[in-house]
Amino acid sequence: MGGFGPTPVTTGEPGVDQHWIECKTDDISTGPCSQFNGSVGDEVWSPNSIVVVGEVYEYPSNSGLYYYAHTVDPNGMVTVAPDEAQAYEFWSRDCTCEEIWFDAGMPVWDASVPYDTGMVVEYPPNTGNIWIATDSSQVGDAPGNSSPLVWNKCMSEPQSDPCAGFDALGIEFMGPWDPSVQVEFGQVYEYPAGDGIYYEVINPVTTATNVGAPGVDFDSWAPIACPCKDTWEANGQPVWDDTMPDYPGNFVVEWPAGSMSLWITEGGGLAVNVEPGTDPHWMPCKEKPAKVNSTCAGLDVLGVWDSSTLVNYGQIYEYPAQSGMFYEVLIAFLQPTQVGAPGIDLVAWGMINCPCEETWDINGQPVWDPNNSGYAGNYVVEWPANSGILYISEGGGLTSGAGEPGIDGHWIACNKNSSNIGPCAGFSGMYSGVWDPTVAVTTGEIYEYPAQSGIYYELVAQGYNNQITSSPVIDLDIWSLKQCPCDDTWTANGEPVWDASLAAYPGNYVVEWPANSGTLYISEGGGIGNVEPGTDGHWIPCDKLKSSSDNDNTNNTDDTDTTDKEEEDDESVPAIGIVGTMVALTIGFMVARKD
Repeated sequence: MGGFGPTPVTTGEPGVDQHWIECKTDDISTGPCSQFNGSVGDEVWSPNSIVVVGEVYEYPSNSGLYYYAHTVDPNGMVTVAPDEAQAYEFWSRDCTCEEIWFDAGMPVWDASVPYDTGMVVEYPPNTGNIWIATDSSQVGDAPGNSSPLVWNKCMSEPQSDPCAGFDALGIEFMGPWDPSVQVEFGQVYEYPAGDGIYYEVINPVTTATNVGAPGVDFDSWAPIACPCKDTWEANGQPVWDDTMPDYPGNFVVEWPAGSMSLWITEGGGLAVNVEPGTDPHWMPCKEKPAKVNSTCAGLDVLGVWDSSTLVNYGQIYEYPAQSGMFYEVLIAFLQPTQVGAPGIDLVAWGMINCPCEETWDINGQPVWDPNNSGYAGNYVVEWPANSGILYISEGGGLTSGAGEPGIDGHWIACNKNSSNIGPCAGFSGMYSGVWDPTVAVTTGEIYEYPAQSGIYYELVAQGYNNQITSSPVIDLDIWSLKQCPCDDTWTANGEPVWDASLAAYPGNYVVEWPANSGTLYISEGGGIGNVEPGTDGHWIPCDKLKSSSDNDNTNNTDDTDTTDKEEEDDESVPAIGIVGTMVALTIGFMVARKD
């Protein structure tokens, strides 16, 4: 409780300057909350409120903390929140309803008195039960016995704001939203005011910006659920109380006592208190898991990148902040170095996706729930249940309007190998693994880079033998982009035919389609969701297989050279020039690294 820390500024003469408050010795009480005159008011303060001197305001909403306004700006506005350090210029200290009742002389309910909204009384006498009159209060209606309800019970201890768990998670709650408010990425607002429904800004705006209304502007907002356990702990781990006349929105209780079964009220609160589990207005907390579980469990993310960050090879950063998009440093610098922004500096960075299976495991192997109010970015679910098929939500998260995984494109299929034999089997002894700056390479060897990207390079420069050389992305005179040999890879993998029932295909996987046609297609490096070859550019057509008659060519030198050239053309995707290489890299990075 108490005051505000900083020493008050010098004020004028008592009786002239309103910062001096007269001590009225004939009052029953002259305590610090006596100026409230026994009322907690009926308004909640927000930065847009027109404040009236002498009125009482609650802040934050449903907190049980009340402030008396003693000064306003000329326009009637007070832009300083009551709990800020300089608030004493405008507001009294905070008072609870119990303190206000005590400093008003501890009034007891009187059946003959018409009570204004916000007045506090004790009833029954000498019980310590304090009640607050509502705008429905009628003369003669005793607190706790009225129908309809005309009294609210005063909490003996101030309650934390519903969704207090936002603070525990480091989420910035800004208050009610209205069309005049300029928002920033990651902020949380309530809308409509007082309804207990919260939305998070998912549009990665870099400056304060006006956006459309939550629930209408789906590109800017996503609903966010109160974190049940954090809110419950912040509010003192309350157990459901059948003597409470009502509960505010997003209030979390345990019931039965000691069971650790948590229940949360719906946004607008409960007008009539009923037992959790017997009324749908109490929702079991397990229905709101999207914002409290871990994402990207398998990545070692160093933090959020900004222009001052010094980076080194292999490091992973998120960019922009809270976007759910992650990038890995691809260049091996001799010392930590500043680079351009991820998504712009395509040489330094490659996009990296969350490891699906690890993330799914650590979150309890969740199955997609059509009733979920939304999913966080990079959230992994199984669908259909018990199928082993995993999907990951896109970085910005999904609103309640998102559809079924496998149908709605905002769910991205987690690629799984369709064969136990790896793609690019045709490289055989030439493939040497994943390149990194510590690898000593030899002419003719083939390496994958970056790891799990499905993009391969051959060291084509002559004279290299167990030597360290520069990155395949940088040194295009030494390295050449290498495509998987279609025919050999297809044969090594059992001559698979495209299967429409599979969820996805890994990178560089070769299939025949239509069946028995001899027409082969190879998936692009990063892997693809399953679409029909020939209808989608992510399947790259391999040149038509050489007929058996091609193998019976004569030994004429010119014919042999021609045949070799034909074989080279037949068994690989056509070569790509330097510009094409960079384009292919960019595309590969965007789809690469799905576990």
